[in-house]
Amino acid sequence: MSNSFPTFQKRSYLAYADKVALTEFMSHCRHFRLGDAARVAYWWCASEGWRLSPMRIRESRATRLFDRKHGTDTSTRVELSALQIDSDNRDRGVYYQASPVLSTQRVLRQLDIDFENFTFIDFGSGKGRIILLASDLPFREVLGVEFSPELHECAQRNISQYCGNSKGRVRSICSDATAFELPATNLVCYFFNPFDSVVLKSVLSNMATSLSLAPRKAFIVYHYPQDKNLFGFAPRFHLLKEWRKYCIYRWE
Repeated sequence: MSNSFPTFQKRSYLAYADKVALTEFMSHCRHFRLGDAARVAYWWCASEGWRLSPMRIRESRATRLFDRKHGTDTSTRVELSALQIDSDNRDRGVYYQASPVLSTQRVLRQLDIDFENFTFIDFGSGKGRIILLASDLPFREVLGVEFSPELHECAQRNISQYCGNSKGRVRSICSDATAFELPATNLVCYFFNPFDSVVLKSVLSNMATSLSLAPRKAFIVYHYPQDKNLFGFAPRFHLLKEWRKYCIYRWE
């Protein structure tokens, strides 16, 4: 499937955490503060070193080959500035970037739930890779919520290509996340930093209201949270598990 969006060119193979750690490490070494340098090196190995593990190498390969294998278009990063978006929250959104394949599959499969009784929702679903991966599990329904019509249309094409005759259970919905009405079913909600804290608080507040009015089970899978304290204002979301850069919350 051809990609109709501008191609994002990655300027560096180093992540932000790598650059900060490397800068501090070199500064300590130049001033012969070897103990401090050792502590920075230990921190990086403990928190970020997993990215050089065999699992990470397999992850990179699976992510790189996903579209080639399935004939989809989910990999290319897209900046919101390249899109036509009619929403007051346009400037609060974050560029589209696909989640990793193997790690996400592992996290979803390890949820201790009866998938048939849950609806899966990806907020800020973009081109739809996560809803494609979720469709491999027997969720009652799989939904993606995306406020960009262009990304939404791309997701619809990917669903048709990936899901075939079972695509009726999998849908992309073009909607602002703050205006989306949650279905009255058990929920698994996925976030990969799709928007800023203002929108996230609004979405979590809507979820809390819905779950209080119609009590049911709910989980949040949050990939790469920038600030886990954001869930502090919604105390009934309890952190259940952390694995690498994934946090799983359960509604109590």
